[in-house]
Amino acid sequence: MGNSLPTVKQHEPNPSCFCTNHDLHDTAVKLNYRHFGEGEEALVILPGLLGSSANWQSIARRMGQTRTVYALDMRNHGQSPWSDEMNYHLMADDVAQFISGLPNHRVYLLGQS
Repeated sequence: MGNSLPTVKQHEPNPSCFCTNHDLHDTAVKLNYRHFGEGEEALVILPGLLGSSANWQSIARRMGQTRTVYALDMRNHGQSPWSDEMNYHLMADDVAQFISGLPNHRVYLLGQS
Protein backbone atom coordinates (compact mmCIF):
# COMPACT_ATOMS: atom_id res chain seq x y z
CA MET A 1 0.00 0.00 0.00
CA GLY A 2 2.86 2.38 0.73
CA ASN A 3 2.16 6.02 1.47
CA SER A 4 -0.01 6.65 -1.56
CA LEU A 5 -2.66 9.31 -1.18
CA PRO A 6 -6.29 8.16 -1.00
CA THR A 7 -8.78 8.68 -3.76
CA VAL A 8 -11.02 11.65 -2.95
CA LYS A 9 -14.33 11.59 -4.78
CA GLN A 10 -17.75 13.18 -4.85
CA HIS A 11 -20.25 10.38 -4.32
CA GLU A 12 -22.94 9.83 -6.94
CA PRO A 13 -25.96 8.49 -5.03
CA ASN A 14 -28.24 5.74 -6.27
CA PRO A 15 -31.57 7.36 -7.30
CA SER A 16 -33.51 4.31 -6.08
CA CYS A 17 -32.37 4.78 -2.48
CA PHE A 18 -34.69 4.17 0.42
CA CYS A 19 -36.18 7.17 2.18
CA THR A 20 -36.78 8.08 5.80
CA ASN A 21 -39.59 10.36 6.96
CA HIS A 22 -38.92 12.86 4.17
CA ASP A 23 -37.62 12.77 0.62
CA LEU A 24 -33.86 12.18 0.46
CA HIS A 25 -33.68 13.63 -3.02
CA ASP A 26 -34.81 17.05 -1.78
CA THR A 27 -32.61 17.28 1.29
CA ALA A 28 -29.55 15.03 0.95
CA VAL A 29 -26.24 16.46 -0.22
CA LYS A 30 -23.59 14.55 -2.17
CA LEU A 31 -20.91 13.85 0.41
CA ASN A 32 -17.21 14.07 -0.33
CA TYR A 33 -15.27 10.99 0.73
CA ARG A 34 -11.86 9.33 0.75
CA HIS A 35 -11.67 5.76 -0.53
CA PHE A 36 -9.17 3.19 0.78
CA GLY A 37 -8.70 -0.46 -0.23
CA GLU A 38 -11.06 -2.91 -1.87
CA GLY A 39 -13.03 -5.80 -0.45
CA GLU A 40 -16.44 -7.41 -0.26
CA GLU A 41 -17.26 -5.64 2.99
CA ALA A 42 -17.32 -1.88 3.35
CA LEU A 43 -16.59 0.28 6.36
CA VAL A 44 -18.05 3.79 6.30
CA ILE A 45 -16.36 6.17 8.74
CA LEU A 46 -18.40 9.09 10.07
CA PRO A 47 -16.12 11.70 11.67
CA GLY A 48 -17.35 13.56 14.73
CA LEU A 49 -18.63 17.11 14.60
CA LEU A 50 -15.96 19.57 13.43
CA GLY A 51 -13.96 16.59 12.08
CA SER A 52 -13.33 15.51 8.52
CA SER A 53 -12.23 12.49 6.53
CA ALA A 54 -8.65 13.79 6.72
CA ASN A 55 -8.61 13.01 10.46
CA TRP A 56 -9.10 9.30 9.69
CA GLN A 57 -6.60 8.74 6.88
CA SER A 58 -4.02 6.68 8.80
CA ILE A 59 -6.63 4.41 10.39
CA ALA A 60 -8.61 4.10 7.15
CA ARG A 61 -5.46 3.22 5.21
CA ARG A 62 -4.72 0.36 7.65
CA MET A 63 -8.31 -0.88 7.70
CA GLY A 64 -8.36 -0.69 3.90
CA GLN A 65 -5.89 -3.57 3.76
CA THR A 66 -8.76 -6.03 4.36
CA ARG A 67 -11.91 -4.19 3.22
CA THR A 68 -13.22 -1.20 1.31
CA VAL A 69 -13.19 1.93 3.49
CA TYR A 70 -15.00 5.19 2.85
CA ALA A 71 -14.16 8.09 5.17
CA LEU A 72 -16.86 10.73 4.74
CA ASP A 73 -16.94 14.48 5.10
CA MET A 74 -20.35 15.26 6.57
CA ARG A 75 -22.34 18.23 5.23
CA ASN A 76 -20.74 21.54 6.23
CA HIS A 77 -17.48 19.71 7.02
CA GLY A 78 -14.29 19.12 5.06
CA GLN A 79 -14.77 19.16 1.29
CA SER A 80 -18.51 18.30 1.32
CA PRO A 81 -21.06 20.90 0.22
CA TRP A 82 -22.18 23.59 2.62
CA SER A 83 -25.86 24.01 3.36
CA ASP A 84 -27.91 26.51 5.34
CA GLU A 85 -29.77 23.54 6.78
CA MET A 86 -28.01 21.23 9.20
CA ASN A 87 -29.41 18.85 11.77
CA TYR A 88 -28.99 15.19 12.71
CA HIS A 89 -31.93 14.04 10.57
CA LEU A 90 -30.49 15.66 7.45
CA MET A 91 -27.01 14.30 8.19
CA ALA A 92 -28.49 10.81 8.64
CA ASP A 93 -30.25 11.13 5.28
CA ASP A 94 -26.98 12.19 3.63
CA VAL A 95 -25.32 9.05 4.96
CA ALA A 96 -28.28 6.83 3.99
CA GLN A 97 -28.14 8.15 0.43
CA PHE A 98 -24.37 7.58 0.29
CA ILE A 99 -24.71 3.99 1.52
CA SER A 100 -27.56 3.24 -0.89
CA GLY A 101 -25.19 3.78 -3.81
CA LEU A 102 -22.44 1.45 -2.56
CA PRO A 103 -21.82 -1.82 -4.41
CA ASN A 104 -20.92 -3.72 -1.24
CA HIS A 105 -23.40 -6.19 0.19
CA ARG A 106 -22.31 -5.71 3.78
CA VAL A 107 -21.65 -2.22 5.14
CA TYR A 108 -20.41 -1.36 8.63
CA LEU A 109 -20.53 2.10 10.18
CA LEU A 110 -17.87 3.57 12.46
CA GLY A 111 -18.84 6.87 14.06
CA GLN A 112 -17.09 9.29 16.35
CA SER A 113 -18.90 11.69 18.60
